[in-house]
Amino acid sequence: MQAFFDNIPVDSRVISGMGCLQTSAFPRGTIKPGASTASLRQWLLDNFIQECCWTGSDGEPGGFSYRPVLLRDGSPPSIRRVEPDLKVRVADIGTRYEWVLFRLDVIDYARALPFHDAIGRFLKRLIKESGYVVYHPFLSHSPRPAPSGAVAQLCFGYAIVPWDARPTILAYGPGRFYAAIKQYRFFVMRDGSVLIEVLFVVTPRTEKILNVGGVDPVYGLTSVLDLLTFRKTGIVEWAHHSIDRYAMGHHGRVHIHMLEGMRSIWEGSDWSDARDSDAPDSDTPRSGS
Repeated sequence: MQAFFDNIPVDSRVISGMGCLQTSAFPRGTIKPGASTASLRQWLLDNFIQECCWTGSDGEPGGFSYRPVLLRDGSPPSIRRVEPDLKVRVADIGTRYEWVLFRLDVIDYARALPFHDAIGRFLKRLIKESGYVVYHPFLSHSPRPAPSGAVAQLCFGYAIVPWDARPTILAYGPGRFYAAIKQYRFFVMRDGSVLIEVLFVVTPRTEKILNVGGVDPVYGLTSVLDLLTFRKTGIVEWAHHSIDRYAMGHHGRVHIHMLEGMRSIWEGSDWSDARDSDAPDSDTPRSGS
C-alpha cells in the first residue's frame, strides 16, 4: 500500500488531502473437478455489493454491508426511497439506475485496529462505523493503465457523502469528510490470478481524531505539548503526519479484512480469460443481463 498527501482543488478552492492506493493479489487456487468456468467481470457486476458482507470461520459477520436507501431512475429521472433489502448490482449503476445511495456499515472497522484479535472482536461491539456512499458510473473509468499481464478488468467506485449515519466518538470517518471517493479495479491476469487495486482519496486531512464532548484529546494534547515546548519542537506537524499515515494504514487494513473474507471466491474459482471478452482498457460497467 502507498499513501500520498497533497493539496487538492475541490469546489473552486484548494483543500488539504490525502489518499492511498493498495494492491492485493489472489492466485488461482485448486479448482474442484467439474467446476465450470466463470467470467470474473460478470460475477462482480452481479454479486460484488452483496458478497462484500460475509461470515467468518468464527461465525461472526465481516466485511462491508451495503443497504440501498435512495436511487435515481425513470424517465424523466426522479429520486425515490427504496427498501434496504432491494438487490442492487454494480451492473445496474449507470444502466437501470443513474446512481444509488447506500448505507455502508464497516463491520470490521474495530477488528482492523492493531490489537489482539480477541480484543478486536470485543471492540467491534462497541465501535460502529457507518456512512452513506453513492455508487456512480463516473467512477467506472480510471486514467491509470492496466498492469502488464492483465487480460480483463472491471472498474467501479463511489463517492462518500458528508452525512453522519451514526453517533460515534470517532471524529474522522465516513460522513465526517468534506469529500472522498473510492475506486475498485479488478484484473484477471494471464495465469488466472486476480489482482485488485483500491484507490481512496479524501479531503481534508485529519483535523480531529476523537470527539469527546466536543474535545479531541489527541490533537488537544498535541497542542498543549506544543505550547509547553514554546513551539520549538515541531510536534504539531510531526503528530499530524503520523496520525494521517496511521489513518491511511488503518484504511488499508480494513480493506484487507474485507478482501480476505472473499479469499475462497478469488482463489477457488476458475475464472475464464476467454469469456472476459472486454479489452483491458474497457472498464465501463455494462448490464449484467
